[in-house]
Amino acid sequence: MGGSALTMIEAIAHCVQDVGIELAEALRMASLYPARAIGVDHQLGRLAPGYIANLVIFEEQLSVLGVIDQGQLRSFAPGFLSQSTATIF
Repeated sequence: MGGSALTMIEAIAHCVQDVGIELAEALRMASLYPARAIGVDHQLGRLAPGYIANLVIFEEQLSVLGVIDQGQLRSFAPGFLSQSTATIF
């Protein structure tokens, strides 16, 4: 989905806003399906016990607020922890 001219969140936004794909399916297209394609879906691509916790936290408008890498908060937008509209995927 993402590439040299398009970030992954931009690709997800395009799928949802322009193509009409449900957000949940667009997120699977960006995470689970690529993990399956390279044979690592037993540890990546899902939020489940035993899986590596790599998450992106974003607003309803799909603006990235934060990143959790291997279960650790790595970067975030100032004030995102106080926002109640954040969705974690």
